[in-house]
Amino acid sequence: MSSAIKNFAARQGAWLLVGLTLLFVLVVRVRLREMPLERDEGEYAYAGQLILHGVPPYQQVYNMKLPGTYAAYAVIMAVFGQTPAGIHLGVMLVNLGSIVLVFLIGRRLLDETTGVVAAAAFAVMSLSPYVLGLAGHATHFVTFFALVGVLVLLRACAEKAESGSQEAEERGQRSDVGGQRSEVSDTHHAPRTTFHVPAPLRQARSAASATGAKRGECDRREARRVRRRGSAASHVSHFTFHASRITNMSTNIFSETAAPRGDSGEARGLLVTLIGLVVLACRNHLKRKAASKPEVVTRAAFDAQVLAMSQCLNANHLAILDKLDANHRELLAAIEGLAAKISDLNCSVARLDERTKK
Repeated sequence: MSSAIKNFAARQGAWLLVGLTLLFVLVVRVRLREMPLERDEGEYAYAGQLILHGVPPYQQVYNMKLPGTYAAYAVIMAVFGQTPAGIHLGVMLVNLGSIVLVFLIGRRLLDETTGVVAAAAFAVMSLSPYVLGLAGHATHFVTFFALVGVLVLLRACAEKAESGSQEAEERGQRSDVGGQRSEVSDTHHAPRTTFHVPAPLRQARSAASATGAKRGECDRREARRVRRRGSAASHVSHFTFHASRITNMSTNIFSETAAPRGDSGEARGLLVTLIGLVVLACRNHLKRKAASKPEVVTRAAFDAQVLAMSQCLNANHLAILDKLDANHRELLAAIEGLAAKISDLNCSVARLDERTKK
């Protein structure tokens, strides 16, 4: 039983490590699913809610972003509910899919070790608050579909290379069969034509058959070399502006001196790297949560705090009213003083008018 488990772990060790990474991401995101929506999340959720209500994009809400994110939010809210927790659960599934795609692409380009390390690094960085990884931004959806496109492109290039190698092998076999037929024809007809076929002609025919056999052998060797080196990196180079540099890189990567995939040293190094990443992420996460851990408040203490707050508000309200009354009285006294001065001024003007009339 233990040997079977060891064999299974040796065969599926990469997938087991990827599963542990997915489990870590799942635990973190499920634990934080109730956090409030970020600014962009609220915008996307509102646009997605309008879509669910039958309102087309950009009719009642305007933004510079394309409608794909709004449609993704509409699907997520239709499946998981129109709540922050439902939105974050949908984003979690998209993130888990991106992690698996990163592993598949890394394994196709290099090996399983590279795929696992790339997937683990991507998972930890996608949870970082410094890049707002816990929020459901458009980056998660763009990354997922971009990785799907890259994986489909690599598979198409591999299939094309495989078909090309098969055609080359078939050409080599046809050339080899043609050379063998020429040799058989020579040996069969030689006794009948030795008395009139010149020696240079026979040598030329033998050289032609040998050349055909060598050409077929070269084609077969080229087909085997293409299959051994792999086709992903060599065909991806056709889609770049630096074909020669990428071809040299792929030659170095896919050389025959590469270490085998099942090396125990690589597995131990990979395990240590994953453990270090997980410990670092947990330490940063716990450090942030330790400072903001809420205290437990009983109902009586909460009621007492509310009563004290209401009494404080009432006292402040009464103080404000007293201050307003005092200001009002001061204002009335000032107005009365100004009225007395105005009446005195009117009396003085009246006396002045009487004097001028006399």
